[in-house]
This record gives sequence, C-alpha cells and structure tokens, in this order.
Amino acid sequence: MPDVMEADWRPAAGLLSALAHPIRLELLRRLLDGARSTADLQEIPDLGTTGQLYHHLRDLQAAGLVVQRGRNHYAVAADKVVPCLILVTAAMSSTQIPVDTEPAS
Repeated sequence: MPDVMEADWRPAAGLLSALAHPIRLELLRRLLDGARSTADLQEIPDLGTTGQLYHHLRDLQAAGLVVQRGRNHYAVAADKVVPCLILVTAAMSSTQIPVDTEPAS
C-alpha cells in the first residue's frame, strides 16, 4: 500500500461525499444493523419521498458502500462494514461528539 501522504486522495471524495448527508448516514446506520427492505427504510423520519430514498441509496451504491440483495432489499457491502464504522467513529471523534463505549444495559 502506498504511503497515504503520497497517494492520490481524489478517489476518496466520492465515498466521503456519499457520507456527507444526514439521511445517508441514517440509512447506513440502519443497514449496518442488518439488511433492510425499502419499506423499512421508508420509515426514517424526515426522509421524504420514495424517490428521495432511492436517490440516497443510489449515492451509497455508487460509493460502493451499499449493495442490493434482492428486489427492494439493501445491505452494507460486507467488505465495507469495518471501514464505515471506522470513518463514522473518526468523524465523531474529530467533532468531539461523545461515542458511548458503555455496553447497553
């Protein structure tokens, strides 16, 4: 793997852009919890129309984060689970949003 500081960072822009919307982050959160149907995902507050749902899913798919597992059924790509969690954790850490590390009771 090339040195990060010498690598071309431009390919990362698409992935970071896909994560730069609150609805897409919420979609990702729900998909990381398990594959979901579009009917399940449509229940996200403030999502908007079904067309907007598909728009956000397409952006996540274009970034390689989400795959379609069947008709109207989506999941996070298996090889992207850990990178997604790392990116979100790093972003939360960088913005000083506390990350709850205590197990839920």
